[in-house]
Amino acid sequence: MDFLNNSNLHHAYLLVGRPEDFLPKLRLLLSERLGLVNLLASPDYIEESYSLFGIKDSHSLRQRQILSAFGQNGRFFVLTIDSATIEAQNALLKTFEEPTKGTHFFVILRSEDVFLPTLKSRFFVIRSGESRGSQGDDGMVASFLKLSPVARLEYVKKNFIRNKTIGKGEVFRFLDDLERELYGGFRSVGRGNGLKSLAVVSQAKKHLASPRSSLRLILENLALTI
Repeated sequence: MDFLNNSNLHHAYLLVGRPEDFLPKLRLLLSERLGLVNLLASPDYIEESYSLFGIKDSHSLRQRQILSAFGQNGRFFVLTIDSATIEAQNALLKTFEEPTKGTHFFVILRSEDVFLPTLKSRFFVIRSGESRGSQGDDGMVASFLKLSPVARLEYVKKNFIRNKTIGKGEVFRFLDDLERELYGGFRSVGRGNGLKSLAVVSQAKKHLASPRSSLRLILENLALTI
């Protein structure tokens, strides 16, 4: 994240990848930039996470971002968004077209498909540089891939569909781990099936980014076709 060392920061950055790959380093660098020991306690640092970013969230953000910073180094909003309604995105356009001086946004998306092209064009886009072989829960996903379609279906029902504590963020993480496992030399399945399975996971992530998507239908289709 060398861009944070630039004295003239862009007003809006779109960070595409896993939040856990961006947040620790982002917090550290912003702590140094603001000269703060406890970044999370600063009124000039706002870090929030949204499973679904709606129109009310958009209006709230617009009102808050116009406020002046308490310190001399500006205000920083760090937002992790799993999905966003079209209405909320359209409302955000004006916020990023007329940015408040000294206010900077870092929006983390697991998939670029979460945002419409018109909104995405307002950001400086940075994609995660992590290698496909980075560690995830490889043991779990490898076992999942070896299950029969019926057993995979029961797995996603038990661990995701019927589990009311699970949100889209957890499902995105599961899909990320599946994708890494399939990229990692196609260890769990044959090459031909591996390429087909990668396409299934990619499509699932794209559908999951839609605020109107059905988690049940996405996961059931994944379990039966991967």
